[in-house]
Amino acid sequence: MLSCAERQMRMEDDGYEWRKRDEYGMIMAETAVTGSLLIANAVRDIRKREILLLPTILVLTGGVIRGAVSAGPEMWECLPSLFSSLLPGGVLLLLSVASSGKIGFGDGLTVCAAGIWCGPGSILLSLFLALLMVPAAAGVLWAASGVRHRQKKPSGEFPFIPFLLAGFILSQILLEGAGF
Repeated sequence: MLSCAERQMRMEDDGYEWRKRDEYGMIMAETAVTGSLLIANAVRDIRKREILLLPTILVLTGGVIRGAVSAGPEMWECLPSLFSSLLPGGVLLLLSVASSGKIGFGDGLTVCAAGIWCGPGSILLSLFLALLMVPAAAGVLWAASGVRHRQKKPSGEFPFIPFLLAGFILSQILLEGAGF
């Protein structure tokens, strides 16, 4: 199973324009599925500090099935790519269990589902950019709370999926600009 960037890199001008359109259409579909999931979960994460569990599991399952079907008889050769797509989310799931829920389990599931659809490179870049944005937002909120009245202590909790969504959008812009 190729990531979005890997597929786009493999598109060469071999005279088959339909093939290029098909590859580009698949990349757009993968981006649309990932973006839609992240938007829906970001809104839910901001409002209720939870994710849409059933749609996330369906997207994750659909991604695994899509990978198996598109691989065809060479399915076993695609397992390393599948596992590497799930690895960032799997690490977050393990951290959620190890931290007794300080890191949300839903964050890990969402990263797994997004990773299956957009590939390991894109999800790692999205996660990296999101992790850069969280301290910046915390600093701004901390500075703003120092200016306002100190009526209540801030909780120190942030909904993470909106940062992941922002990281995903930025990563798609960066990857597109770099020609991947």
